[in-house]
Amino acid sequence: MQLREGKYLVKLAENASEKEQVYRLRHNVYHKEMNFAGKQTEGEQEYDSYDEICDHLMICDEEAGQCVGTFRFLSGKRLQGNQGFYSEQWFDIGQLKCERNRVLELGRACIDIPYRNTKVFKLLFSGVGAYLKLFPHDYMIGLTTVSFDSRTDIKMIIEYLTEKKVVNISFGVKPKKDFYIDEAEGGSYTIAAVSEREIINKMSTLMLAYYKYGAEFISEPSVDADFNPPVVDFFTIFPAEKYPSWAS
Repeated sequence: MQLREGKYLVKLAENASEKEQVYRLRHNVYHKEMNFAGKQTEGEQEYDSYDEICDHLMICDEEAGQCVGTFRFLSGKRLQGNQGFYSEQWFDIGQLKCERNRVLELGRACIDIPYRNTKVFKLLFSGVGAYLKLFPHDYMIGLTTVSFDSRTDIKMIIEYLTEKKVVNISFGVKPKKDFYIDEAEGGSYTIAAVSEREIINKMSTLMLAYYKYGAEFISEPSVDADFNPPVVDFFTIFPAEKYPSWAS
C-alpha cells in the first residue's frame, strides 16, 4: 500500500527500522509535547503491548528522510482470547464486543509540528481510506482526545454534539466508572448563547475532522490521567460506509 503526493509517501511500516521512526515521532508528540506518561524506551520511543499486533501508517517526507505523521490500526480480527481493544481500558464497548471482527480501531494519530497543515492532515485520512480498501471493516472506533480548561468546556462540546445529532447510542458504549466525568460539575450555561465558533475552537483538530467526515461520538467522555494536565477522551464510532469519498 503506497500513496504519493509531491515529496510525501504514505505507506505501512514494513520493518523494525520504520517502526522505530513511528515510535520516535509518537514520543516527540505524546511525551515531549503533551506530557504523556505511557511506556517508552531509553531510545525515546513510545509504544505499548498493542503495537506488536497493529499496522502502522506512516507519512514520510522523502526529501527529509523522516516519518512526519502516523496512525495505528488494530483490527478486531487480531485480538486473542479475551483481549480487548486499547480503548476498552476506558470504555465498556457494549455490543461492539460481539462485532469485533468487523471493527478497526484507530489510534496514536499524530503529526510532527512543522507538518501540521491541511495537505498532511488529508494524507493521513487518505491513508486510512486506502487501508480500508485493502482490509475492509464495517466500523472504525477510537478515542478522540480533547484538552480542556474547565468542565464547562466539555459540557458545551457534549451539548453541541447532541444538538447536531452525532451522538451514538446504538451499541450501549459507556465510560467505565473510574473515569466518568460528572456533567453536574461543569457549571451552568445556555448553549444558545454560545457561538458555534467558540465551541468548535474547544474541539481538537482530530475531533473536528471526525465530526466533519461523518463520525459519531458517545456523549459521556472519559478522563485520561496519563496526561499532565489530564485530558478527556470521547469514544468515537465511524461507520465505514460514511467515510468521505475523497479519502477512499
